[in-house]
Amino acid sequence: MANCYKGGLHHDLDRYLDEFIWYYRIPRIEYGILGIHDCCRNDCHSSLTDIARYKNPEEPNVVVANWMRNRNTIEYLGIWEQLYNADFKPLEFEGFLHQTGANAFTLSPLKWVETTNAMGIVVKKGCGGGTYAHKDIAFKFAA
Repeated sequence: MANCYKGGLHHDLDRYLDEFIWYYRIPRIEYGILGIHDCCRNDCHSSLTDIARYKNPEEPNVVVANWMRNRNTIEYLGIWEQLYNADFKPLEFEGFLHQTGANAFTLSPLKWVETTNAMGIVVKKGCGGGTYAHKDIAFKFAA
């Protein structure tokens, strides 16, 4: 996955994303949020923070954090990383997977990236910072 695809799976995801936006009647100005990409590590990433801001304008980080606590999310992220990231650490992933479901379990995107060596999620600090994810992951988050 060296760059953004013009056809194939990613073309289909673009089409489904357009249908999602039309179905939920998201205003065109909000559509721009889903269309902003940051090319990092030569892959296209979309801002999860901006998508979450549509759901909770005051605290988008809470939306992302709650999504990261979900077992289905951790399973999806782990499978995605195993498919596309040769440097992914599966043993650390298994540790997180076993902890999901516990009331005290919390997982920040930064902790996920640093612990598992994930590349599907990118956390940026400072101006223009936030949580970014590969298009596949961002689509799952937005759904």
